[in-house]
Amino acid sequence: MFTQARPTAYLLLSILAGATITNLFFGARSWCKYLCPLGKMVAHSSAISLVELGSNSNVCSSQCQTHDCIKDRNCPMGLHPSAAIATKDCVLCLACVKSCRHHSVHIDARLPWHEMLVKEKWELPDAFFAVMLTGLVLAVKRPSFGLLQRLAHFEQATSVIGETAMSVAVLLLFSALVFVASGFPFGRERKRNFIIAGQAWIFLGFAGFFNIYFHEFVYNGPNLANWTLAALGLGGAVPAGWVTPDLGTLKVLVPLVTLAGAATSLIMLKALAGRHGVPLKVRQAHQGLMVLTALVLILIL
Repeated sequence: MFTQARPTAYLLLSILAGATITNLFFGARSWCKYLCPLGKMVAHSSAISLVELGSNSNVCSSQCQTHDCIKDRNCPMGLHPSAAIATKDCVLCLACVKSCRHHSVHIDARLPWHEMLVKEKWELPDAFFAVMLTGLVLAVKRPSFGLLQRLAHFEQATSVIGETAMSVAVLLLFSALVFVASGFPFGRERKRNFIIAGQAWIFLGFAGFFNIYFHEFVYNGPNLANWTLAALGLGGAVPAGWVTPDLGTLKVLVPLVTLAGAATSLIMLKALAGRHGVPLKVRQAHQGLMVLTALVLILIL
């Protein structure tokens, strides 16, 4: 979907149709909350959000009698502000902030690793998403050398089918490597190690995912104004140099973002492993994979 306009249009139209139909039959935000994979991506990514919504529990329980924040479905996700901090479904629409007469609801700044450090309940989907997000970046921007370069001829010959098959193969292979690195033999300990250590991959995965778009902005962003003018038939009306900014200095930020994500993942992996008793060999295996993945991302992004 990153390089082909027609499949991207089909994807966006299908999302629009799904949201419209489910909204008519099941209510507002039902598509985002229960069905849309993009909604799930946003929900899991909220674990490293720089802001969070919360409320004063004393005000909500003793002073508020009307509960305007949830009356008449003011919250499209059906949440009370006191529960928003503990859920992934809050979309920060701020409807509760506007409807609260007691000024109980507030937005707080936080460090991106705060939720992970205070987390008590660990779930497999969170770790699975962090690992899959990292694998998705590798699948989309996979390197073209060695075996992958030879397989690229098959991919080009089969077009969309070949590209999809290659992406899925890279994604599954990477996920399998991370799972194997979580320990031997198969059993509860491996699953537990994967759930805890896998959480730390979210920072590297998010950095890589961000860089996919940031890279395109840095290298092709200067042409946006010219492309827009050309599409409007005004290509010669404004000199190209006037609307073509130089973004070359931003190129250095692409590898720095990857390094920052990798460093944060490594630090969080060490902290989580020490706190929850993850074996040293498992931690070292994940560290090695993180370093290798970061180097590959620097080369391909």
